[in-house]
Amino acid sequence: MNSRPLISLCIPTYNRNEILRYVLQCFIANKEFDDEVELVISDNCSTDETQQTGEEFARKYSNIKYYRNIKNIHDQNFVSVLDRGEGQYLKLLNDWSYITEDGLRFMKQSLKENLNEHNLLFFTNNYIFTDRKQLINYCTSMDDYMQVVSTYSTSNNIFGVWRDDWPKIVDKQRYSELKLQQVDWTYQLLKMYDGKCVIYDYKIMGAAPLKRKNSGYNWFKVHLDNYYTILEPYIKEGLISPETLLQDKHYLLQHFTPELRRTFHLTRRHGWNFDTDGTWKILMKYYKNDPYFYYFMLTLPLQKYIQRRKHRW
Repeated sequence: MNSRPLISLCIPTYNRNEILRYVLQCFIANKEFDDEVELVISDNCSTDETQQTGEEFARKYSNIKYYRNIKNIHDQNFVSVLDRGEGQYLKLLNDWSYITEDGLRFMKQSLKENLNEHNLLFFTNNYIFTDRKQLINYCTSMDDYMQVVSTYSTSNNIFGVWRDDWPKIVDKQRYSELKLQQVDWTYQLLKMYDGKCVIYDYKIMGAAPLKRKNSGYNWFKVHLDNYYTILEPYIKEGLISPETLLQDKHYLLQHFTPELRRTFHLTRRHGWNFDTDGTWKILMKYYKNDPYFYYFMLTLPLQKYIQRRKHRW
C-alpha cells in the first residue's frame, strides 16, 4: 500500500483569513475529505489572523497541514506549497476555492483510474469556453491542448501534476514575476508527455464569497502579453502551430470581451479594479496585422446590447 495520500490540495494564501476559514469549513464538512486527501496551506507571511486559523485547523485535523513562510515570497509561494504536498497527485487551488463533495469523489475516482497508466490529467471545472468544449477531452498534441483549454490555462485552479513528475519541471521560478508560472509548468508537462493528456471539464469546485479589491496588476499585460511571452519558446519549437496560435488569439479576445469593454468604457470608480495603462499598445503588439481584431473592436460596443437581447429571449 502507498502510504501517501491520493491527492494533495495545495492552497497558497495571503491575508485572506475570513475567506480561508470559510474554505476550510467547507472541506471539513465534505464527506469525501478523508485520509486519501490532504490539504496543504502555505501562508505567505500574512499580517491578519490567517496564522491562527491555519494552526487551529491543523491541530484539529490530521489531514490539514499549515506552513507559514518567514517572509512574503509572492508568487514563488506556488512552488513552496506544491513542494510541501505529499499526495500522489498535487492540485493547486486558489485560497477562495474548495472542492465539492461530488467533485472530490469524481477526482478521486478519476485519479485511481489513471494511477497505473500515469496519464497526464487536468480538471477544468466546466470552464472550457472553446469550440472543443466537452466533458472529457483526450488530447494528443500541444495544439490539441491549446485548442481545448486556450487562455484558461492561466487559472491556478487548472494546474495539477503527479508528484513524481513535479521534480522534472525545470526552473520553476523563472516566470514567477509574470504571475502565470503555472502556464509554463503545464506546457513543460505537455512536452514531456508528447502532448497527450486527459482534460476533465466537470464542475467540481465551489467558491467562497469574495469582495474583489484592486489587484494592483495590469490585466492585459498579464493575461495577454505575459501569457504569450511564456508560450513563446513552445511556439518557436513548432510545438504550437501558427493556425492554432491565431485561433487562440481570437478565443482570448472573445473570452475577455467583458474586460475589454471595461477597459475602454469604464473607470475603476465604475467597477473595474485593474490597471489598464498601455492596453492599446499591447493589443497592437499581437493583433496589428489581424483583420479579425479590427472587426472585433468595431463591434465591441454592440456586443453588450446583443448579449442582453439574447438573455431576454
